Order: sequence, then C-alpha cells, then structure tokens
Amino acid sequence: MPVRSVHYLFVDETGDLGFDKKSTRYFVVGCVYTTSAARLRKEMQRIREKLRMKGYAEDEIKFRLRRKAQRIEDVAKHVLKEIVENDRLGDVRFGGIALNKATVNEDLRRKPRHVLRNYILVHHVIWGLYRDVNLRIKEGDKLVIIYDKSMGPKSIWEFNEYLRSKHSWTKDMLHKPPIHLEVKHVDSKAELGVQLADLVSGAIWQGYEKGNWEYYEIIRDKIMFLRPLFKK
Repeated sequence: MPVRSVHYLFVDETGDLGFDKKSTRYFVVGCVYTTSAARLRKEMQRIREKLRMKGYAEDEIKFRLRRKAQRIEDVAKHVLKEIVENDRLGDVRFGGIALNKATVNEDLRRKPRHVLRNYILVHHVIWGLYRDVNLRIKEGDKLVIIYDKSMGPKSIWEFNEYLRSKHSWTKDMLHKPPIHLEVKHVDSKAELGVQLADLVSGAIWQGYEKGNWEYYEIIRDKIMFLRPLFKK
C-alpha cells in the first residue's frame, strides 16, 4: 500500500515516576503534532541560531537548563511564542497528558516503573490522538511517532511491540482505516521536534506541579488534547 500523507508526533516527558518525598507530584507527557517535520525542524533551527547569537550555550533547547546564568523563562517563553506565532507552522498542534501520582493505586506502585511509564506514553498518547483529537487519517497514510531515547535495545523492542499492539487495538476500536506506523527513539540533541515536545511538557508540568500556568497560556490555543489521569 503506497503512503499518501505522513503525520508526525514528537513525544517527551517531564517529572518522574517515583513515589518518595523527593519525587515530583505530577508526571507529564508533551506531544507535538505536524504534517511537516522538515518545516518544523527548519523553524526550530532558525530559532536556535538566534538564541546562540544572544549567547545561548546549551547543546539543545530544553525547558530545564543546566547553566544557572541562562534563565528558563527567557528561553522557554521565547521559543514557545516564536512557534505559536509562526504562520508557516499553521498545522502544528500540542498535546499533553498529566498524571496525578497521588491517585496511582498500590498495585501500580508495586510494579516496575516502566509498566506505568509505557502505559502513559503508549495507551494515553494513542488514545488522545485518535479519540480526543479524532485525527483525520485516510487509508494509506503514515503515522510516525518519535520519542526521546531513554531505554536500552531490549526495552525499546518491548515498548515498540506494545505500541504497535495498542495502536492496532485503538484503531480497530475507533474504526480507523489501515495506515502505516513507524516508531523512532532518537537522541533529543539531534531532534528539534523532540526538543519542542520537551518545552510543551515543561509548560504543562509547571501548571500542574507549581500552579504556574503562564507557560501553558502561551500554547493554550494550539492545544489539541490535554488528558488529566487518575484525577481525584
């Protein structure tokens, strides 16, 4: 079956899945959707070059910066505003999943952390994309999901098998046409789309974790879905 149109979804996360006193209260997944990954990368590259001219020394764009001299407010707000206000990126949309960890039951807490992580990064990402957004795909289209690489080869293989199974199940449940699915795990330093997903997850996490919604307000009009999980 020849590929007709390609849909891209970049995914990254903020927070942790620990349950001790030092852990974050929320675990957030950020998504960036586009039908033109090349155009998105080009615009992100242009923004990064402008930041470097102003003294930005990091090797990637992240919500949390390692160098204290560079304030996250300056970089994150600047990049998000540039993307949102860019007319050439009209089809770019954002998604989010926010897990309130206080509502996770004891059974899930006792399981290995990757079980809960994979469930959120797969089931809820796919469900948000197909049900909440009602992604308008046609037979023969291709969906490319690109994650920040954070697992070893065996874990990536298991994750991808779970994703393909969940994608097929969701597509059948919602009566979507057959499409091609491709999954990638990449180094975020080499993928500007994932770096933007990091900013989206950071903006949403600031709202839920810190009660600071100013970052979210920048991207609010571009939000295609936001799923609070296990909300009390």
